[in-house]
Amino acid sequence: MRTFQRSLMAIATLMLMTSATMAFTPNNNPEDITNKQLRTEITELIDTPDLGDSYEEQLRITFMVNKANEAIVMDVDTENKYLENYVKANLNYKELETVGAMVNTPYHVKITYRK
Repeated sequence: MRTFQRSLMAIATLMLMTSATMAFTPNNNPEDITNKQLRTEITELIDTPDLGDSYEEQLRITFMVNKANEAIVMDVDTENKYLENYVKANLNYKELETVGAMVNTPYHVKITYRK
């Protein structure tokens, strides 16, 4: 009986240690890393447009990556036509350095410009 209790306690301790280790392991999901890299690259490509002295503009870019690893702008959700055209001109069909993006899958990036 005592052996059974010790075995049960050892198994419970092992399970607790394993779950604690898994809980504190960083998430190295390649898809998450690729999404972060894509967002960083997109924001670098469109840089900061000339919007005047004081502004706060928000936009949501929907794009996909083609087989040639180029960004294809599908939609720029903003009320500012200048900003929409600026993003399309600076991003559409630009080759991306990020490797591993899923081809023909929509990606969404939210950007806020403030000054």
